[in-house]
Amino acid sequence: MGDHNNKRPDKKIEYNTNNPSCSLYLRKITKTELCKIITDTNNDSAPGPDGISINVIKKLKDFISFILEKTFNRILKEGIIPDSFKNSLISPIYKGKGSKSDFMNYRPISLLNAFSKIFEKAINARLINYLEENNLLPNSQYGFRKGLDLSKAFDSIPHSKLLNCIKSFGIIGSAYSIFKSYLEDRTQQVKIALDRLSLNGKIYSYTDDTAIIVSSTNWESTWKKSESDIAVLG
Repeated sequence: MGDHNNKRPDKKIEYNTNNPSCSLYLRKITKTELCKIITDTNNDSAPGPDGISINVIKKLKDFISFILEKTFNRILKEGIIPDSFKNSLISPIYKGKGSKSDFMNYRPISLLNAFSKIFEKAINARLINYLEENNLLPNSQYGFRKGLDLSKAFDSIPHSKLLNCIKSFGIIGSAYSIFKSYLEDRTQQVKIALDRLSLNGKIYSYTDDTAIIVSSTNWESTWKKSESDIAVLG
């Protein structure tokens, strides 16, 4: 990555001139950028714990992009990710074989709040740009990095190892603080459809259905809590 004063003229690396110890500069997020991210987001994206769909955000993007711009740039400045951005709704999908009472036979689908996903896409673009311009990713990963999902990638690697890897890429200072905050104190909720009420957890009732929301810090613990609630009903 080299000395900031000796960087090659053909490189377009953005350095944080306010903090020379930080090699990755997370430039400000703009309204134009946010509107494009919102427009390009798949309409089929399911809502997260807050229940806000991307379709609603798309209809309001011209009105809320200014608010999102200020909110997201404040996050970049303070280096602290809101708790609501770190909470996911897990929907267990049966794999199609094995006992339905065994949680290992389910595939967890993680749903994040829409605003969290918008913020992630903005950060992801900056991260990929930095890694590519510094040749920190092998060519064999070209196809993967273009569709990189931060939350999925981070869920598959121990966070301590991931943070060490981030540092090895020269991502330190305020940029590192953002990633560290993103990985800390993450929570999950498992949503299981029921035809009757539960004595524990949070209850959400619908016209012809009831869902129980159970919270914990990891998939296995959350599933066991939900199983406990269901067992009480039996």
